[in-house]
Amino acid sequence: LRPSGTEPIVRCYGEAKSPERLKEIMQAGHDLLHS
Repeated sequence: LRPSGTEPIVRCYGEAKSPERLKEIMQAGHDLLHS
């Protein structure tokens, strides 16, 4: 998770060995931001 220095947004980046795992990681980041 990375807050923008110039915009009121937070970017979520992720890497994984499989598309399924990447989806899980991105969902966890989304859930964290929206909790």
